[in-house]
Amino acid sequence: IDVTDQKMIETALAEEASRRRILMEQSRDGIVILNEDGSVYEANGRFAEMLGYTPKEVLRLHVWEWDASSSVKEIQEMLRTVDEKGDFFETRHRRKDGSTFDVEIATNGAVFDDHKLIYCICRDITRRKQDEAAMQESEEKFSHAFHSSPDIMVITTDQGNYIDVNEAFTRVTGFTREEVIGKTPAFFNVWAHPEQRERVMKLFRKHGQVTKEECDFRTKSGEVRTMLFSMERITLGGRPCRLSVSTDITERKQAEKDLFEEASRRKILMEQSRDGIVILKVDGSVYEANLQFADMHGYSLEEIRRLHVWDWGAEAVPEILLELLQTVDERGDHFETRHRRKDGTVFEVEITTNGAVFGEQKLIFCVVRDASERKQAEASLRESEEKFSRAFQSSPS
Repeated sequence: IDVTDQKMIETALAEEASRRRILMEQSRDGIVILNEDGSVYEANGRFAEMLGYTPKEVLRLHVWEWDASSSVKEIQEMLRTVDEKGDFFETRHRRKDGSTFDVEIATNGAVFDDHKLIYCICRDITRRKQDEAAMQESEEKFSHAFHSSPDIMVITTDQGNYIDVNEAFTRVTGFTREEVIGKTPAFFNVWAHPEQRERVMKLFRKHGQVTKEECDFRTKSGEVRTMLFSMERITLGGRPCRLSVSTDITERKQAEKDLFEEASRRKILMEQSRDGIVILKVDGSVYEANLQFADMHGYSLEEIRRLHVWDWGAEAVPEILLELLQTVDERGDHFETRHRRKDGTVFEVEITTNGAVFGEQKLIFCVVRDASERKQAEASLRESEEKFSRAFQSSPS
């Protein structure tokens, strides 16, 4: 009998069985073939390893002994209805030690010799689930920080179209979220100075980020606000985007301008004052003085700044002066005393003082007027009055 064809078929079947066996054993996924009653028909070593059983132990199990997500009735219904089209789903499996893990399963059914088998390819997705959970947590944290930030935060595409803006953006700019999404800043003429935008984009193209560049932006009402602008690349939903953060420093810039103008006015007043002005620390050293005060005492400004109040106070006792400096307040005082020049000569002065605290440091402001001429005039007037009085009293008429 010619059995050539039969031998060829047997050889082909043997080769197919060998390939299937090799594929099953070398697969990085767990593979289990189930009977329709839920018992194990065959399984590879990776499947047994995933569940913590030996290959022999797995062959004695039923699917509901490791399925941690479904009831026996639900599993039986699934085994009955699965066909060659198969299914793909995620579930949880239970290991021999009772611990559970996430799996991704691809199934399909087939009938061999009137015997239905269900093929299941199981992939452990615990790490992927952990990564997804971490990603979700990170996204939730970012979302919370994005929307609750006091700074203006904007997400745009690489082409500059708005994807999302936070509440600070709508509050400061006056634009609603619905107005800006999908559009670009150029559509609203947001940049008050186009040359600033050119500078920022040049830096961004060169370094891939921009950090705290001072820029002026125009609000919906036309008001110009000064911002510290930063921008960097991020990935959102798998596509490259830009995250911009702007800190509104308009009030701070105005305060700095006001302080500068006030300091300039104070400096002009000090420099142009005909009186000597000296500002003292509570330890009696000089914090600041004008040129008139230095000239009055015969010193240069550099020399004056190295002195203490008792170095020119002709009637000064350091201990008493230190006590007075501690007690002087914003109500101040007004008195007359005598000062000593660098050359040792003494002259009369009239002083007005008051204390104030700046940056937790107490300073004493002193306006010093040379009273020598006034004192001489007063002395001359008294002498004249005395002479007139004597002449008047001694007159015979």
